Amino acid sequence: MVTQLTRTAIHVPRSTLTQGMGYDIHNATMLQKTLYSDMDAILRRIRDDGFRLTRIRTAMVKILFDENRPLTSSDIQAQLSSSGIEADRTTVYRELLFLLERTIIKTVQFADHKMHYEICVDHHHHLVCTRCNKVIEIVLGEHLEEQEKEIYKRENFKVSSHSLEFYGLCANCL
Repeated sequence: MVTQLTRTAIHVPRSTLTQGMGYDIHNATMLQKTLYSDMDAILRRIRDDGFRLTRIRTAMVKILFDENRPLTSSDIQAQLSSSGIEADRTTVYRELLFLLERTIIKTVQFADHKMHYEICVDHHHHLVCTRCNKVIEIVLGEHLEEQEKEIYKRENFKVSSHSLEFYGLCANCL
């Protein structure tokens, strides 16, 4: 079964962060893909690092870049198949591992407990609609970095990474 997720990227300027709300979605602006602004840059990096651009590898990068939403390995395999490219599950996982090791993609896990993959962009979090499964990227400014510093100061605990997803209803499902 193909997971039906859609992704819209938004950036919440630091000035809209409030103590009580955390963010104001109505004052958000579009987030630009900054790490990899185009698919050619990704493919060029793979080639420049001395690796082959196989048909499956190129197709997977294209799928992940064009889809603009986190995909499961099953989603990717289904899209490869619908494009006329047959790849077994082992090959898909091997290529995902290749892309992960080079930080071209990253993993995201939602409430469905499946691993999703997306092209690396600026650090962001997700708003997930529990009715239509729409996924909206949101950047929360420097607030979380300040919280990580406070955690270190108070608890003597150095945060190396975090994952934050908000679940609720999107504007279309309200």
